[in-house]
Parts: sequence; C-alpha cells; structure tokens
Amino acid sequence: TDTTSYAQADLESLGFYKKEDRYVCRLSISLNGATRKTDVPFDFKQTGDEAEFRAGFTINRNNFGEGVKTFTGNEPARVNIYIKAKANKI
Repeated sequence: TDTTSYAQADLESLGFYKKEDRYVCRLSISLNGATRKTDVPFDFKQTGDEAEFRAGFTINRNNFGEGVKTFTGNEPARVNIYIKAKANKI
C-alpha cells in the first residue's frame, strides 16, 4: 500500500436509521483512492448530556484497490469505532 498517498481511511456518515432494536449508520468509506458504501449497525447509549456510539465492522481490502492486497494479504480488516459526545450548553 502506498501509505504516503493513502495514509488514512475516510469515513463519512450518509445518514442514520433504526432497524428493529438497533441503529444503523450508512457510511461512505474511502481508502486507497476507492470509495464504497456500507451499512454499519451501532449501539447508542445516552446518559444525561453525554452519549456513546459503538460500532464494529469488517471490510474486504480487495474492494479498495490493487495496492491494498499487498498490505497483509487478502485478509479482511476489522474496524472498530467508539465516539463519546457531550451536548453543548447554550
């Protein structure tokens, strides 16, 4: 992988929806010059003015270009997301 040109993966939320008893985020993932969309279930917990978001998913690196194949072979990559947020007081 060309880590100088592609030093990071970019994740952009395209929206949220509720499915049964969980929330789902539609994500756009950009890595190695390629962009793919996926739905990622996540857990949401709110306590007072604080909230936590937790999600985990697996991506197939081969879906993100030739250079990614040489990183660690054809193994899937696990992505874990944890966000802690606090409401602003106005």
